[in-house]
Amino acid sequence: MKVNSCLFSTYINTVNGIEYGLFGPYCNFQSYLANKFYYLVIIKQPMPGESTISTCAEIYVNKELVKIVNFSSAINFIFSDHFGNLSSYKTSIRLKVRDFISTIFFAVKLKGDAPYTAMIGLESINTLAGYVLKKMGLVNNLVYFANDWHPKRYGAMMNHIFLWLDRFCSYHADRLWLMNMNIHKSRVSIGYKNSLINKTDSIHGGLPFFSEDYKGISERQKHSIVYASRNAGQGMDLALSVFSQVRKQFRNAIMYITGNCDKEDFSNYDVEGVVFTGFLTESELNKLISQSWVGLAVWRSDIASSATYGDPEKIRRYLNYGIPIVVTRNAYTSLIVEDAAAGIVCDSNYEDLISAILLLFSDANLYYNYSENSLKIGKKYKSINRIDKAINSIGIKDAER
Repeated sequence: MKVNSCLFSTYINTVNGIEYGLFGPYCNFQSYLANKFYYLVIIKQPMPGESTISTCAEIYVNKELVKIVNFSSAINFIFSDHFGNLSSYKTSIRLKVRDFISTIFFAVKLKGDAPYTAMIGLESINTLAGYVLKKMGLVNNLVYFANDWHPKRYGAMMNHIFLWLDRFCSYHADRLWLMNMNIHKSRVSIGYKNSLINKTDSIHGGLPFFSEDYKGISERQKHSIVYASRNAGQGMDLALSVFSQVRKQFRNAIMYITGNCDKEDFSNYDVEGVVFTGFLTESELNKLISQSWVGLAVWRSDIASSATYGDPEKIRRYLNYGIPIVVTRNAYTSLIVEDAAAGIVCDSNYEDLISAILLLFSDANLYYNYSENSLKIGKKYKSINRIDKAINSIGIKDAER
């Protein structure tokens, strides 16, 4: 009997032993792949700045996790802090080398009797490793999943390397998964040959991951704002500055900021009324969002943002719970929010953002209309499963039992 098998090489966030994926709730995506493929190997690569940077692989057979295999301790030592600090959140070439080597290592070590039916490489370095594995005869179908992309993502030298790898993978992977088709348009505009780019699948919206435990407006905390974040990245200073002005008119206003952000890191800002929650579990995050009044999704315009070419999870999560959104125009999903009248889209400036929040706090009829529209779009996302279509498009059926 021919068995469907998959190799998925991906980055993860790990905080206090809890894993946070880069593409929706990670445990749900694991479960989805385990149901789709009889034999599944997931290679987990912690990101820079995590408490541990040691990679491992999980093996699933017939939906069940049967084994966890750790990377060679000797090789892990080479990529540890003993050879230079890796505590920042910046991209590290040393960890990119780790990702390439670990993908090859685990793929070879854990292969079955037949080649992997498919390999999904998150980002170009993992897909490059997949290309090598395919040349070795270990992979039949190679999928390049570009999750975090921008034509000016890095400085000059790093960006040249990034785009070279991206171009190579776009030409040599069997299929490309894009959460935002603007990536394809931008690739062509900067010189990629459209005729050489392989078949591209839009997986905008991802899987219907989020809980359906919808809270009515009456159960929300009035004048509360949630800013779902992984760390103090693009837009944090904008969010804090805007909120301090909002609070001058609404003294009971409160803003919840999630993720790896500490109050001490923002001593130069007025953080009165701001609650730094730290990382939350999936259920805790969903509960907080469902009970919040407004969802904030802001990115500075003076910094290249992957939100322009991505599909920010925070926006989809806000929509899932029907809360109106205040979002900056440089986020791709802002077009959907604007078209559906599910919130207010602004330029990345303080005045517009302050006005938008104040309007949602003060105009009850407008708030209720935006809330209803937000929930409608959230339900629409739930009804579409583009990843299922993308996987089936390379000839993979549900795993045989």
